[in-house]
Amino acid sequence: MKTYIVLLRGINIGNHHKVKMAELRSQLESVGFLNVQSYIQSGNVIFESAILNKTQIKQKLIALLSTHYDFDIPIQVYTKRDLQHIIDNNPYDSSSEEKVKQLHVTLLSSSPSLELIDVLAKIDTANDTFEVINNAVYIHCEGPYHKTKLGNSFIEKKLSCEATTRTWRTIIKIMTITP
Repeated sequence: MKTYIVLLRGINIGNHHKVKMAELRSQLESVGFLNVQSYIQSGNVIFESAILNKTQIKQKLIALLSTHYDFDIPIQVYTKRDLQHIIDNNPYDSSSEEKVKQLHVTLLSSSPSLELIDVLAKIDTANDTFEVINNAVYIHCEGPYHKTKLGNSFIEKKLSCEATTRTWRTIIKIMTITP
C-alpha cells in the first residue's frame, strides 16, 4: 500500500463547484481507496492504494469525478515524500505564527521553463515576493492573499501550467495527518 495526498483545485469556493467531503470520501472508498480522510473543505484528500503510480491514481480519480460532477476538477497527486520535499525547500521564514500567516505555496503540475519564470520575475508584485523552486511557487504576501497579484489563476497563466494554491498552515497540517 502507498499513501497519496490529492489536492483538488477550485471546489467549494462560495457557491461554486460544490463537493461535499463526506460524499467524496465515500466515492473514493467505493472504487477501492483505503483509509480515506479529508482535511477542511477545500479539496485536500489523503488515502492509501495498492496502485503504485501517481499517473494511474490521477487517471482513476479523473474518471471517478467526471461521473459524479458536471464540472472539471483539476487534480494534483503527491506522496508524503513529495510534500516533505516541498516543505524542505521553503525559502521563507516560517518560524512563527505571524510569519506562517503570510506564506502560501502554489503547486504546479510541472516545472515551468526558465524563460517563463524570468517573465514572471519581471512583473511588479508590489510588496509580495515569490520564489519558484521546481514545481512550487512559494509566496510571501505582505497583505491578505486575496489581494495579491500572485493569485492562482495569474500564476497558471504566466507559467503555462495547471496549479493549485494552499496556505502554508494547510501544507503543514496535511503533512502531520498523513500516515
